[in-house]
Amino acid sequence: MHFEDHLDDFVKEFKGNWQKFESFGWSHWRMGIEDPENWGIFYTHNRDSGILDLSNASVFDKEMEPFVEDGTAHSESHNHWGCGWIDGYSVRVVDEDGNVTDAVKKVCELKMALEEYPVLDDSDYSNREYEAAVENISQIAHNFVRDDLIDSDVDWCADVFSWLWDNDQTELENNDDQGAYPSEDSCKIALYALGYLDPEIKKEDEEELTQKLIEATKNRGNNG
Repeated sequence: MHFEDHLDDFVKEFKGNWQKFESFGWSHWRMGIEDPENWGIFYTHNRDSGILDLSNASVFDKEMEPFVEDGTAHSESHNHWGCGWIDGYSVRVVDEDGNVTDAVKKVCELKMALEEYPVLDDSDYSNREYEAAVENISQIAHNFVRDDLIDSDVDWCADVFSWLWDNDQTELENNDDQGAYPSEDSCKIALYALGYLDPEIKKEDEEELTQKLIEATKNRGNNG
């Protein structure tokens, strides 16, 4: 379907769509909107959103900024009984002369892109996956790392991620859209290999860790 044909359908569906929302009230007058029937509302993310939605929401934020500045769009944050809150935008669909606005054309364009491929910015999404995985590693392995590394300049969490990437990528699969959550065991092995493992844990488990490290490095060829 050509963009113009898709746009026509989108405009018909989007214009005044908020009037069909269940148990919904919109304080449009606070933004000086006097013809709310010519506006539509869409949401990008909520309190429980995963990495993908947050990444795509950041693209919407960037693309919608000029329209927020010229008044043809407004950022919205609404309470929701299920997920606490939900954020998005109200967008003027047609102007005073009945012409479709550039703002709604941009929304339609982005929505069409998402129908073709679920990620609007691969680089942003990948970076968010990485950051979430590193944060998860910091929580999982905090009690296993040497004390002197906790507040040092050594980015031990990133080093653990890199080691796992090189040796056991199955531990870095993002299965729930909250970032990879590697096992305690794999983090211990990585810390041991890097020389970052707490001495007491190393002393107690060294024989077992050595064997698991050998197995992990043997399986390295199965990665990627």
